[in-house]
Amino acid sequence: MKAIARTDTDTSRVLALAGFALRSNLRSAMWRGGMVAFVLIAGFSLVSSWRSSGAWSLESDFLYFGYLTAALFCLRSGLAQQRETGLLTYLRHNFVQPLEHAAGVALALVGNWGLITALLFALALICSAGDAAAAAWLAWSYGLWMAVLLPFVLLVESVSGMRTPLLIPVLGYFALAVILSGLLGTRTMMGILAIGGDRHDPSAWIQVGARGALVLSVGLGSFLLLTWAGDFRRRHRSGRTGSRGRAAGRSTRG
Repeated sequence: MKAIARTDTDTSRVLALAGFALRSNLRSAMWRGGMVAFVLIAGFSLVSSWRSSGAWSLESDFLYFGYLTAALFCLRSGLAQQRETGLLTYLRHNFVQPLEHAAGVALALVGNWGLITALLFALALICSAGDAAAAAWLAWSYGLWMAVLLPFVLLVESVSGMRTPLLIPVLGYFALAVILSGLLGTRTMMGILAIGGDRHDPSAWIQVGARGALVLSVGLGSFLLLTWAGDFRRRHRSGRTGSRGRAAGRSTRG
């Protein structure tokens, strides 16, 4: 593979890296195991509804835990694995700028989240016997709740080699919910964190969507900004070091 000039940000390189990182994750045993676990847990919801009511009905709690289980196993950008194998350094030195690499792994993480959330919608549609509105609400509310945690997944992958980087953000989220509930009450906590809501109320869809879009855009934007700032600082230092070296060489020759 031939190295390419990296003088400006190239969208094609970002997309190529995102596709590579996403495909690598999809081929992993953890991803396949997480998907199998999700389907099995969703299947248990059908058994539970049939045994409790004698009818086929949607058990949202099972789908929530199935979705969370799948995300814990599957949701990653590939950043930690690339760093462990040395691929991160190789890519940034030969093929992409640090900002392009950061954008690529962030896009891969979002794509991974989208696939898991799409499976949630499909399973909810099956478990609800074709109730598209109920399935859409579950995918919307659970999916955007998960989207809030994506920037923190990138943060964990940036500083550790955890194979399940979602675990830390999930524990932190639940800890925050417990603290807010104790200090402000359960109802206020649910309002702050946009938990729950009535799918028949349009404002609930807007509230969940606004929260998810705001946190996701600010979080991913901060990740890209920090990457750019770190690369700028590194290049600035390298430039000063090179200038000093050339000046020292001229003085020695003189």
